[in-house]
Parts: sequence; structure tokens; C-alpha cells
Amino acid sequence: MPKGKTKSQSQVIKTKPSQGRSQNNKRSRVSTEDTDDAQNKPVSPVRKKVTRARSAKEQPLIDSSNLKNAKDKQLESTDEKLGTETENSCPATIQEKENDNVTINAITKQIQSEQGPSPRWGHSFSLIEDEKAILIGGQGAKQQFSKDSSWLYDLVGKQWTNPKTQFDGMNPELRVGHSASYDPAVRCIYIYGGSKNKRWFNDVHALDLEEYKWQLIKTQGNAPTRAYHTSTLYRHELWIFGGIFPQPDPQPDGSSNDIHIYSPLTESWYMPIVTGSERPQPRSGHSATLISDELVVFGGWDFPYCFNDIYILDMSIVEWTKPEVNGTPPTPRSWHSACRLRGNQILIHGGYNGNVALSDTAGFNVDTKTWFNVKTDPLLISRAGLDIICQPNHNEKKSDSDDIVIFGGGDNDGNFYDDLVELNVPYGRLKSQ
Repeated sequence: MPKGKTKSQSQVIKTKPSQGRSQNNKRSRVSTEDTDDAQNKPVSPVRKKVTRARSAKEQPLIDSSNLKNAKDKQLESTDEKLGTETENSCPATIQEKENDNVTINAITKQIQSEQGPSPRWGHSFSLIEDEKAILIGGQGAKQQFSKDSSWLYDLVGKQWTNPKTQFDGMNPELRVGHSASYDPAVRCIYIYGGSKNKRWFNDVHALDLEEYKWQLIKTQGNAPTRAYHTSTLYRHELWIFGGIFPQPDPQPDGSSNDIHIYSPLTESWYMPIVTGSERPQPRSGHSATLISDELVVFGGWDFPYCFNDIYILDMSIVEWTKPEVNGTPPTPRSWHSACRLRGNQILIHGGYNGNVALSDTAGFNVDTKTWFNVKTDPLLISRAGLDIICQPNHNEKKSDSDDIVIFGGGDNDGNFYDDLVELNVPYGRLKSQ
């Protein structure tokens, strides 16, 4: 875990935002599953799956050539929204107030397993199916990369298993600060970027979850080199925001606020035209949570500053806004983790403020733009570089809580964790009172 102290800053530095760059790529259509006529080369197995998924009329992709006219031709919003319940359907979960924010009580408990991963931070932990999650990569004590680099977790049986993945050449799982994105349409998970020792990556690998075999994808276009970024799957494309990129000495590594998009259909990179008068400062170690067509970005840092601001990207028109929020936000932090709750809400836990690792938990209601506190019992330990997921709930009308699973992380003082913690968060549409 990188060391060093920062000066925490509760407000974003007011500097002139960088101008959005564009790369208006014309994407060639795949005429057959087996060859790409434009390049006259074999098509990869992953690309075949993506082509079949699109031809079966899964959610449409965004055509980069039309992004500049997206304001006039807004794409339809995602049909399904979690938590569209009426106010009357929400149980009363408000317990107390703290710092003028509504506070709810959540129960935590340790999960016991017969076997499991070694302690680590900087890994990815992703929901891949209704009842399973996959752990990839990470780094433990003495900056050693986790040799037991991939594990499957059964959310129902609450047990770990080792999937014994296959790969040719370098093991793509041995990295830290990468991103992992699951595409259910083709049943594969993409990992992108990250770092290993002093090497930085801009590669894309796909893990076929039917054979558990990795494939290095030979991409076209200018692939950015990033670590501690975020990757969001939106309409079958990977949207990369922020992250650290290497700069030569004597300059330190820099942070980005650019958006790059990877299209599995064409196996190519491009940059959209980005609009919005207020854009996020460059940052890394932030969180980005997708709510319908909106990407909610919180926190992160760009040395020597930590952030606790909220920005929202309307992905259908690629426009940034900085909303006016209600309530007191969490303290500035990076290397925290976030996940979506029902009712268009986001849970944020842990992180690092430039001095110490953090143990607190907070929530943000995207509809009302309101912060609320989450008080855990018993209290959780301080950790950064962790990952959290929200378990699917098939009985939303009967259930009155969201179940969160927390794994790993470190305290920035040489201690790393391999524990699983379940956090039971009472559900309700919270309002400031």
C-alpha cells in the first residue's frame, strides 16, 4: 500500500477543468462471426460472443460517431431500476441523528469458511452470477503479490473455492489496482490496467467463465495506461474514468480525469466528446457507482489532496454535473469501496484519508441528493484497498434489508486482511429530518 501523508481537503480545488477530447472513430461492422473484413484477421472467441449477444438484441451499444449529437438523440434509459418502490412500502429504519444526518443502524458479523484467500489489498471482488463472486489479484505483506490470485465465493453456501484458471504466458491475475467488469451477456469478466512492481499496464484480458480460461485481447486504438481507476460496464462497453498514470522522473505519477471507452465488439478504444461546465478534478482511488444511466463518482485523491465530493456523469449524453447535496458528506478519502443499494442509494465504506485508514460507513441517496450515516454494530476495523458487493435480493418486496459482503484490505501500517464480513443494512428511503 503506497505510503505518504496528504492534506485532506473537503472541497474540490477550483481549477479550470480540462477540455474533453474526442476521437470520433468509425466502427466497422462485423460481417461474419469468424473474420473481420476490415482487417482480414480472425475474430477472437470473446468478440464472437459479443457479436452474438448484440445480434440477439441485447442492450444497444453507443455508437461513438453519434456521441456529439447525443443531446438531440438521447438514448433510452435502462428499463429496470432497482428500488422503484413507493414511499409507503419502506419500513421505518431511522434510529437517531448524527451531525444533522439521518443515521441507521446496521448489523455486522464475521463469515467463517473452511478455506480462503491469503490477506491482501488492491484486489477486485466482483459479482458474476446471482450466487457467486470472483476475487482476482491483490497484494499482501512486504509488497508480495498474492500467488493464490483467484478465488470463487459462494454467496449462499458462504464458502471459498479455487477455480484453477488457465492462461498462456504471463499470469494476468498478478496485479494490483486493476479493474474487473462482468458482462452477463457473454459470461466473461474483463480485467484492465493496474500495476505490478514498477510496471504499469494498459492491457485487457477476458476470463471465459465457462472454461475459466484467460485470453489477452489485442486491442486497437490508444489504450490508456491506468491503475486505481474505475471501470463501468455500460451497454456492453467498458467506461474507464480517472486513475494514476506513470510519468517520467523527476515528475511524480499523475492522475487523470479523462474518460476512455473500450468496445468489446470492435476490440478498440476511443474517447467520447464530454460536456458539462463542472467536471471532476483528476483523481485516483475513487469510487464510481452506476445508477440507471448515471455514474456517481465519489472521493479519491490527487496528491497531496483527498476529496469527498460527488460528481454525476449522465452516460446517455456524456455530460458531467456537480449536484448540490444535502447533509454532511463523509470525510475526504481514497481507496474506499462503494456499492449500489436498493432505492437508488449508494453505500460507501472504509478508505484512507492521507494519514490513517478509516472504518466508517455512509450512504448517499441519489434521488434526493442526501447523505446519511450508517452505524455498524459491532464496529468494523479500519481498512483501505478493500472491496464490497451487494448480494442480489430475489424477494425485494418481502426483504427489509440489503446484505453487503466486505473482503480484505489493509490498514496502511503493514497489516492486511483476509476476513469476510457481512453487513446487514436496513432498507428504507431516507430523508433528512
